[in-house]
Amino acid sequence: MRPDDPLAEMSDPFDFAYEPWQPPDREPNHRFFTTSDGVPLHYVDWPANENAPVVVMVHGRRAHARWFDPVAMDLSPRYHCVSLDLRGHGDSQNHGPVDLDRYGADLAEFFELFRGRPRILLAHSMSGRVAILAHQNHGVRPELLVMADTPLTRRPHHFIKEPPFVNKPYPTREFAMRRFRLMPPGTSANPELLLYVGGHSIKQNEDGTWSWKFSDVSTTRPEGIKIPDFTELGMESIDCPTLVIYGEHSILVDAEDAQSIANRFPKGKAVGIPEAFHHLMLDRPKAFNAALLDFFRAHGLESSATVAAENYFK
Repeated sequence: MRPDDPLAEMSDPFDFAYEPWQPPDREPNHRFFTTSDGVPLHYVDWPANENAPVVVMVHGRRAHARWFDPVAMDLSPRYHCVSLDLRGHGDSQNHGPVDLDRYGADLAEFFELFRGRPRILLAHSMSGRVAILAHQNHGVRPELLVMADTPLTRRPHHFIKEPPFVNKPYPTREFAMRRFRLMPPGTSANPELLLYVGGHSIKQNEDGTWSWKFSDVSTTRPEGIKIPDFTELGMESIDCPTLVIYGEHSILVDAEDAQSIANRFPKGKAVGIPEAFHHLMLDRPKAFNAALLDFFRAHGLESSATVAAENYFK
């Protein structure tokens, strides 16, 4: 770069301190269930107090269940946290291309595993649409709904066939972990937390190389896939309290978007997380968890959350 290049004067406009991060001191249980069309889906199940409310967590596109570890490790055992690998993601299998309603049907079957206890549905990014479709088409009825940085406006690229993702191999686990990147870019997460999530995002191949866990077939957008727009989703019929939570610096959901989404829900409320981008539970897990606990407590699903929420800010 030339000394007179104006780009040389540019600096990162966001200079945030990282939150401290320590990996969980316990490993969740790894479980599987088989869907009605015969696909084994994996989920992680964090230890919980008996009869604790269940927090059902669903990740975004090309992510996986362990993205919610910073949430689950704090809420458990006061809440029973379960995090699903959507088909074609993480350690779940798949049977070919998948549309959003198929994810919604899978979520409905998963949700039924926890019938008889209060259930909270927490959906990030793409899975916000999945949660709405699971309610609209498959009868999912949570006591509380959390929509985490979920864009609902259909964009021009949604109409275009996406080229297949080339899941190229990496020579070592460490090399692959350090190639892990968030999409869209932008984060204030602790680098050690990103390495931790990256380490759960890869698998070893038969030849000893390493590659990403998600399936290119299941996660590449085919031509003609139906992505319902904001105006086509039946949000008005979701009458449970709904928290629309967004990152202050998200490029997908800003304050105006979040309020517009919250206004469509009969009992919607928008809350922003300062210094967070799209992946807000990785960027600012303490603030994200505190917002969840405030929401749970306000609607009677407290489960000793009062003390926990206070401790998060110490």
